[in-house]
Amino acid sequence: MTSIEFSVQGLPLTAGSTRSFAVKKGGQYTGRTVTIQTTRGLAHWENLVRDRAVLALGVTKGFDLLHSLLQGPVSVSLAFTLPKPKSAPKRTRTWPTKRPDLDKLVRAVLDALTGTIFHDDSQVIQLTASKDFGTPGVTVRVKEIKED
Repeated sequence: MTSIEFSVQGLPLTAGSTRSFAVKKGGQYTGRTVTIQTTRGLAHWENLVRDRAVLALGVTKGFDLLHSLLQGPVSVSLAFTLPKPKSAPKRTRTWPTKRPDLDKLVRAVLDALTGTIFHDDSQVIQLTASKDFGTPGVTVRVKEIKED
């Protein structure tokens, strides 16, 4: 069973919030729309995740990366840590119940792992995710699920 584990240091960013615009030319609607991500720095965060994933795989060439992609079903575990707000109580246990949304944090990491660890995030059949306060980052564990 293939198992990959790595950590990424940095402020986790979200994916999934998009904005669409109608394309106009000469004041007339062209029938096309353009959709963009609204999260600034998302590309940088996804590149950090990809770089750490490639290091964890120990792959040095693009051709090797293509052949090292997991083929079947996988299990993914993500543990996000976020900076504790200065307004949070110092002596009482608090939880990160405000933004960012956990599902959007997960989406950004799974998008980054697509084409790096596995072919498509549709291969993920089991997902565990959590967020807590601590040094900002994410710990990623991917396990290939084999039939017995």
